[in-house]
Amino acid sequence: MASETESVPILNGSAAQAATADATTSERPYVVFGYGSLIWKPPPHVIAQTPGFLKGYVRRFAQKSHDHRGTPENPGRVVTLIHKEDWDRFSGSDPFPDDDVVWGVAYTIDPAYESEVRDYLDYREKVPLTS
Repeated sequence: MASETESVPILNGSAAQAATADATTSERPYVVFGYGSLIWKPPPHVIAQTPGFLKGYVRRFAQKSHDHRGTPENPGRVVTLIHKEDWDRFSGSDPFPDDDVVWGVAYTIDPAYESEVRDYLDYREKVPLTS
C-alpha cells in the first residue's frame, strides 16, 4: 500500500521560494502556499490547486497581531510558518518534537492577475510592524 505522501507534491523551503519568484524575472508561475486561512478562503484568480506539504517547517500560533486578530492592548495570535530548526532553537520545548511537515494547498494564480493578487495578499496576510 502506498503511503499518503507519495501522491502529494513536496515543496521544501527553496522550492517554495522559487515557486513564488517574481514573474518578471522567472518563467515560473506565481504559486501561493496556503497553510492557514488561505485553505478555507483561497486567494482570487486561482487557475489550479493541489494539496501538498512543506518539509522542514512547523506551523505555529507564534505571532501576535492587533490588526487582524485582537487589539493593541490584547493582541491575538496568527498562524506562522517557521523553519523547524529555528523553532527548536527558540521554543525550548515542543509538544510535537518530530513534526516538521506543514500540510496545505498550493494555488497557481492566473498570470494576468499576479500583481493584483500579490497586493491583495500583502494586505490580507500582512505582518504588523513592531516598534
